[in-house]
Amino acid sequence: MSGLGRDERDVALLAASKGGSSTRQIRLTDYIGNGKLASTPYLVKVDENRFLMLWEEFDYQGDSTAAIDRGVCYVEMDASGEVLGKTQSLPSASLSNDCRPILIDGGVTWYINTMVGRMFYQISV
Repeated sequence: MSGLGRDERDVALLAASKGGSSTRQIRLTDYIGNGKLASTPYLVKVDENRFLMLWEEFDYQGDSTAAIDRGVCYVEMDASGEVLGKTQSLPSASLSNDCRPILIDGGVTWYINTMVGRMFYQISV
């Protein structure tokens, strides 16, 4: 949209205790103020104690307000919200608003629709 400034967004997870007596925010990115944008986050349950958080990453070049797609980032987390490793990326991948990633045969799988057809992605877990 014309006239709008840069839209910078982080990925954060809000974790609540089982009884709901306490909550905490877990920031997974540090994009605000750094010319980056996170979009289309998904949290996928891998097993009873593991989850995969995925999001699409964009960044800005110079003073431009047009963001460039840098692919899909993901990180594994445990049930308490602790990050289990480094953030990984799939630079050529995209996420979809109409296909939620799900666990299939040991991998987190999703598709996107493109001009040439449907494209599938999978991250082994």
